[in-house]
Amino acid sequence: MGTALVQTIAQNVDEVILQLRRESFADAINETRFNTEYYPNTKLADNIVATTDFSHLKECGIIFLSVPSSAFRTTQSNLKDVISKDCIMVTTARA
Repeated sequence: MGTALVQTIAQNVDEVILQLRRESFADAINETRFNTEYYPNTKLADNIVATTDFSHLKECGIIFLSVPSSAFRTTQSNLKDVISKDCIMVTTARA
C-alpha cells in the first residue's frame, strides 16, 4: 500500500520519500524504479526516493504511515525523535 500511495503523491510534489525496512530493497527501487515485490509491472516516478534511514523524514510536513497495525507502535517510537512537532501524521493501519 505504501508504494501505491507514494506513486500517487509523487504526481503532486517535488520529492517523496519511501521509508523501507530493508536497505537492499531500497537500493533496488532507487536503481530500477520498480518495486518488484508488490508492483513489479509499474515503473515508479523519478521523484520517489527509497530509504531505510528515518532521519530522511525530519523535514517532512506530512507522513503517511502505511504499516501493519502490529508495527505501528514500533514505527511511532522510531519517528518520535526524528520528525518535527508540526508534522502531520496520516495512518492507513487497520486492525
